[in-house]
Amino acid sequence: MAINRWSREQLIVAFALYCQTSFGKMHKSNPEIVKTAKFLFRS
Repeated sequence: MAINRWSREQLIVAFALYCQTSFGKMHKSNPEIVKTAKFLFRS
């Protein structure tokens, strides 16, 4: 099984999005989260 670790840059982008996303909008169907996940090649 391969371990796909997060790079420093990916963590920074994901954390920035986390800080900007309002409570209650943190879900997998949020368009901003979907767009960022695709950009980071993450699910």
